[in-house]
Amino acid sequence: DICSLIPNEEADVCILEEPEHLNWYRAPGDGWTKKFNYVIGIVHTNYKEYASAHYSGLWTAPAISVMSSAMIRAYCHKVIKLSDVLQTFAPEKENTSNVHGVRSEFLREGERRAIETISTRNDTITLPDRNSISGTNQTNEPPTSTYFIGKILWAKGLDKLLELESFYRQCTGDYFPIDIYGNGPELKEITRAYHGRKSGTRLQNRTRKMGRSQRKRYRRYREQKIHITTTSQDGPITTMVSDVCDIEISTNQDASRQLVIEEVEEDESDDAEEDDQYDDSSDSSDSSDDDESNEFDESAFSDEEEVEQKSTKRRRLQQLKQTLKSKTQSLEFDLPKSRYEWRRTPIPAKFPGRVDHSLLKGEYKVFINPSVTEVLCTTTAEALAMGKFVIVPVHPSNTFFLKFPNCLAYRNKLEFAANLKWALRNEPEPLTPELAREFTWEAATERFVAASAITRREAREREELGMSKVDERIAWFHRELGKGTRGDTIRKVLGGGPISNQVGWQNAREAEEQLNFDGEDQDDEDEDDHDREDADDEGLSGKFRRSTLVAAIRSTFANGAVPISGTWMDKS
Repeated sequence: DICSLIPNEEADVCILEEPEHLNWYRAPGDGWTKKFNYVIGIVHTNYKEYASAHYSGLWTAPAISVMSSAMIRAYCHKVIKLSDVLQTFAPEKENTSNVHGVRSEFLREGERRAIETISTRNDTITLPDRNSISGTNQTNEPPTSTYFIGKILWAKGLDKLLELESFYRQCTGDYFPIDIYGNGPELKEITRAYHGRKSGTRLQNRTRKMGRSQRKRYRRYREQKIHITTTSQDGPITTMVSDVCDIEISTNQDASRQLVIEEVEEDESDDAEEDDQYDDSSDSSDSSDDDESNEFDESAFSDEEEVEQKSTKRRRLQQLKQTLKSKTQSLEFDLPKSRYEWRRTPIPAKFPGRVDHSLLKGEYKVFINPSVTEVLCTTTAEALAMGKFVIVPVHPSNTFFLKFPNCLAYRNKLEFAANLKWALRNEPEPLTPELAREFTWEAATERFVAASAITRREAREREELGMSKVDERIAWFHRELGKGTRGDTIRKVLGGGPISNQVGWQNAREAEEQLNFDGEDQDDEDEDDHDREDADDEGLSGKFRRSTLVAAIRSTFANGAVPISGTWMDKS
């Protein structure tokens, strides 16, 4: 119980991050509202939405919703939601505010971009053309100016991004290139959905059509990690790679490249050696056994023959395994993971992998985030702080960002295409110091203080509603459910995992402490008795102390006999 470890003189105000999560399986004892004078909860995770995405969400999502609402009512005086995407927990206690900031690296990049943009505008000589008439500083569209960063999951809006790519192509005739940064369990599936199934498996299908020796040489070539580049498209270029195979890279009129692996003259001899290596080894071993059989007796020969048979079986089994593997490799089925893999035209999307967002500075100017499952997307705030365009859907999770001039929100696909086309041809507006300060942690702290305050009117309304008594009853009921073995059973049924045995662990710990305490007391008594014996027997040898005479004298004293005037007499 964390509350029991905090001194009472230090328990004034407590801020709980994810209060519903912290109290689902809390330890038995007094709650946070009993320990602290004021408790504020900050909710920024949509557990109900996560549960709905699971196959058991039909019953787990409503249960988590009710449980989370009860925990916040029982253990918080005030709750702050980062956006209105979250459910309603306690209407009289709730307030919605973005109390998060970004790192200073993003703000410094925004200042650099602002200075660079202002200086460029001042140095530009305006001419009476369409650019000056429109009042915008239009530039040529770079090859890749758009990007996305986040966990590579379909739930992050990457399926919606595919639909936006298709609509943009209908409007302009081409897909827009984009770099998708991040990593995740669905990376391979999403990569194939963007690039198409044929483009991702073309080279693999070619290698499956090769012969056995060709595939082995190609694998050997791949293991050597030799990179081949072409510098001309006038005709085929042929190079030798480690004397293993000839690689011919040819280009046709469509500028498509084809990789053809030709056998060298030594392939037939290599195949013959590969097919007969085990037969030769077995024949040589048999002949050697015949030559040496006269030098050993019959028992030694039988043992050696048994070992040789085992090794021969092992080699043949290994040969059979390799043969089956080579024969079944071409029969592997790579089933599609999504319907998007059947596209004929690949989307010009790259997946560079995971990277820190602060490192993506000058090369990109448009951040696209079509996700509607976030509570408040941190990467969107970071991109705006760096002075970039941000294209997001109109959604409660993006309400905080709509006041910034570089935030281009869309309600449908047509607005998205128009916003992207405009962003690619224009430069972002430099952030003013007032808008840049909105992303600092100082401003986030000010918003937090304002959102966590309770006015006298709110306090009076709470008292009239009598909800404080209801909250206390919820806390009492939750505390009673968590006590004893009954609490352990309930936590185990609800999936508590390792914490399901809280009471049992506590009882075992107390028993162990009591046992150690009793053992220390017994050790102290034995040590005192031993010290007294050593003091009484001081000057006597160990052999004499362990003798029968000394044992009889000790038993006599224990029975009450005392010496009087040089003779032994009983006290009675």
